[in-house]
Amino acid sequence: MIELSPQGERGNEMEEGKKKRLTAKRKFEIYLETRKDGAKVGEILRREGIHLNDLREIEELVERGAMGSLKSRGPGRLMRKKIDPVEYEQLKQELKDKEKAMSDLMVEYTLLKKSERLELLGISKEPGCGEETNGKRSWKRSRTPRETE
Repeated sequence: MIELSPQGERGNEMEEGKKKRLTAKRKFEIYLETRKDGAKVGEILRREGIHLNDLREIEELVERGAMGSLKSRGPGRLMRKKIDPVEYEQLKQELKDKEKAMSDLMVEYTLLKKSERLELLGISKEPGCGEETNGKRSWKRSRTPRETE
């Protein structure tokens, strides 16, 4: 972080003990100004009240920021859209509701398939059957019309 002593209206007077922080925008303006052809870097640094090391730090920050931005926008990469937190919570709740509904449907489907399978095998639950006896359910095979004759 670069902290600078403030100057009165870009004058040469510096107040003792007070530090002024440069904004990101101002740092970038200084960076661009020092990159111009024929720019007198020493004069710019004196005018802004910063040292050469501060300028090198600004240059490094600008380079890292540019590289990070370029990396995130490489070929085949999509920029992530910022989502409103309220909308995000609504979508999370909607997903939770749909997962619950899907789970309920899967249970119903499984029970339906099981009952169809039992009907095909000719097994039905008769009154009094299916009650637990010694920890086991009792099921009786129903008789088909041919067996009753």
